[in-house]
Amino acid sequence: MFPFQRAGYFRFVRQSAIILCLLLLVLLLYVKIGNLQSSEVFTTKNCSSSENDSSLVFTPGACLLDVEYVEQNFVTLDQKDPVLISYSRIKYLSPPSKLEYVLAGPVNKPEQFADQYSTWIAKFFQHKKNGLFIECGAHTGENPSHTLHLELQYNWTGLLIECNPTLIPILRKHHRKAWIGAVCLSPKTTPGMHKFYTDFDLKWTQNPQLETSFNKVKNSSTVLAEVYSVPLYTLLASIGLNTIDWFSLDVEGAEFEILETIPWDLVTIKVLTVEEIYLAWRNKIRDLDDHLRKNKMHYVKTLVHDRVYVHESVLHLKDAMDPN
Repeated sequence: MFPFQRAGYFRFVRQSAIILCLLLLVLLLYVKIGNLQSSEVFTTKNCSSSENDSSLVFTPGACLLDVEYVEQNFVTLDQKDPVLISYSRIKYLSPPSKLEYVLAGPVNKPEQFADQYSTWIAKFFQHKKNGLFIECGAHTGENPSHTLHLELQYNWTGLLIECNPTLIPILRKHHRKAWIGAVCLSPKTTPGMHKFYTDFDLKWTQNPQLETSFNKVKNSSTVLAEVYSVPLYTLLASIGLNTIDWFSLDVEGAEFEILETIPWDLVTIKVLTVEEIYLAWRNKIRDLDDHLRKNKMHYVKTLVHDRVYVHESVLHLKDAMDPN
């Protein structure tokens, strides 16, 4: 090999080595960026409730979610555990839909979706725009729904909670402009598994009952399914929501225990409606009144089958309403 050929050969080798190193560097950067992006699915910046009382914005950030830690310790985790909060947002919650509504009734006639509850709430809040609700026992999200009227006519949003597996797909297909929580609310400050049952058939009914210490499965009943449950505060913290205009609670018997889990120093509920039937059956009405009064919530009336409680900060709105 002539000298000039040898020089050209080494130059070629050197250039090839440089190009190969650059390609490896680009590949490593690509893999690193990909891992960072995928890890955002398992991180959350706000691992506790947001300081913005009307914020529904979730920002990926700093708190690493350890799925194995949650699943191994699930029933012992406190409702304020930041990792549980992150896990619950990913596992059980879906954000407000950006798709067009799919409803049986006309979207441009929201008054057709009004019921006695939404009508009273709209009047109480003086037809407020952009309010926030929680509807636990959201059912199909259309018929029945206590909150759809407010969402369509006044641009309210919030959280729809439903754990019945036969109803969740129907609820989702309506493309409600609110978060959907496909999970049961825990009657404790920790997550758990709970049984639902019915006396009627082998399928989920529209109103299954939750098995609790006071509401045990009867011998003639069929245990339908076990479902996961998380405390209400955990769900609210996961979407950065700590002030609610209206909370509608209808869970066929565990209402009192669910309300006892709420850390009232961290959450403000302006109006609460609670199904009265099971409270009366269990002789819990006075206990609930006392508990809520200690947390600045005052009984004001019975609306259809629900007791209505109003936070002292907005009691003046009730005084401004018609007595009925």
